[in-house]
Amino acid sequence: GLVFSGGSNFTNTSRICFNTENISQFSCTLGHIDNYTRNSATVSVYLDDILYEEFEMTSNMPLKEYTLDLSNTKNVLFIVTRNSDSAFAFADISIDGIAPVKSCSVPEYTSAENFFQSGYNSVYMSTYDGKSQAKIFRMNRRNYYQGIVFSGGSSYNSTNTSRVCFNTENIKTFSCTLGHLDDTARNSATVSVYLDDILYEEFELTGNMLPTPYTLDVSETKNALFVVTRGSDSAYCFADISIDSFESIRKYTLPEYSDSVEFMQDGFVRDYTTIYDGKSKAVNFSINGIDYNQGLLFSGGSSYNSTNTSRIYFNTENISQISGKIGHVDDSTAKDAKIDIYLDNELTDTLQLTPDMNILDYTIDTSTASNLAMIVTRNSNSQYAMADVQILTEELPTEPEEQPTEKNNFTYGDVDGSGRVDILDVIMINRAILGKENLTDTQCRAADVNNTGIPDSSDSLIIMKYIVGLVTQLPI
Repeated sequence: GLVFSGGSNFTNTSRICFNTENISQFSCTLGHIDNYTRNSATVSVYLDDILYEEFEMTSNMPLKEYTLDLSNTKNVLFIVTRNSDSAFAFADISIDGIAPVKSCSVPEYTSAENFFQSGYNSVYMSTYDGKSQAKIFRMNRRNYYQGIVFSGGSSYNSTNTSRVCFNTENIKTFSCTLGHLDDTARNSATVSVYLDDILYEEFELTGNMLPTPYTLDVSETKNALFVVTRGSDSAYCFADISIDSFESIRKYTLPEYSDSVEFMQDGFVRDYTTIYDGKSKAVNFSINGIDYNQGLLFSGGSSYNSTNTSRIYFNTENISQISGKIGHVDDSTAKDAKIDIYLDNELTDTLQLTPDMNILDYTIDTSTASNLAMIVTRNSNSQYAMADVQILTEELPTEPEEQPTEKNNFTYGDVDGSGRVDILDVIMINRAILGKENLTDTQCRAADVNNTGIPDSSDSLIIMKYIVGLVTQLPI
């Protein structure tokens, strides 16, 4: 084909002329060259130096088949007037039905990662291929290893636009988890989805959103474009991307906390909230004359602002309960406040706080929630705290009680019936395998520790490993 590119002016003009005295038809595929500037272009077609037609090409255009009748023409001139640094092409050119020696090839994907890394015409986005456990991004404090992060742009620009385009000719379904990137600005964003350059749907993403599954049918589509229009400095993600039967090679992992301090320090969306880890008795706060050196202190903000808001969010997918002692911090401004408790973005409780309040023992049941938000609205420079924070982790499934190995008057591994499992049992199995020993039905069942139905060399090897301590129990 022909690629129209290059030049140095704000309007770059490409042109080419052909003798057409011996041809009657010209055909090609029109399109924008991937990863070039997304400005548009105008194609002017002259037949025998007379303008025959003009049409526009855009950076998001689907590939378009174009045919030109040249049966009464001696000369054709194509002039492609392009905006700065854009590039367009006439591809797979044919004349009078004579096809190109090598036609285009449609991309085929061998994995979900292979698909999204082939994205083009992209800006302000980065990809994570899931191969490295060290390279992560976080949503609701989950660790994600694979996906696309839409971020970046100019902090002085109130709207930053990220975008990426995909060829979808060989796939039917695109799926991912949508979410906000932890610890970035909480401005909202709008996702505009274009299929073959036609707006298919729009939806909003918010700074407080939970990770949300999303699926898109692209079975009748050749091209999918995602445009993410973000409020200044906010960042959003498409995580754990899958296409058709190809899923992410590394799925997200949930945070696990060994103690309440580790849990508190993993809080996010944190505004005017100080974490006390309890390591130093000299670093503390007082409530009703009692000193505390572990907990959450809600303070700070602007003295000229009558209402200062403190907040902190936590992932609670592995936490069933959070408790602590809530009260007014001594010697701070004696103004009222309130704490709003949100579980999975639903307001579940509001506590009214006063300077003269007694210390409140408070517990939050998070057993059915994946996210907890504590938002403290304080008057002026008042300070409140939740001290001695404790967590109750989700109970892991208990290991089933070890089944007794003795059944029907035999013990697995104890082939000779001596009451213990030792080398003599291994020797007895090996002799039976060689045909030098006949085992009774009960002895055969005792020897068959891998439950295959017949004692063999695998059983004797397992029992030997058990005897020398390489395994702590027999598998059956």
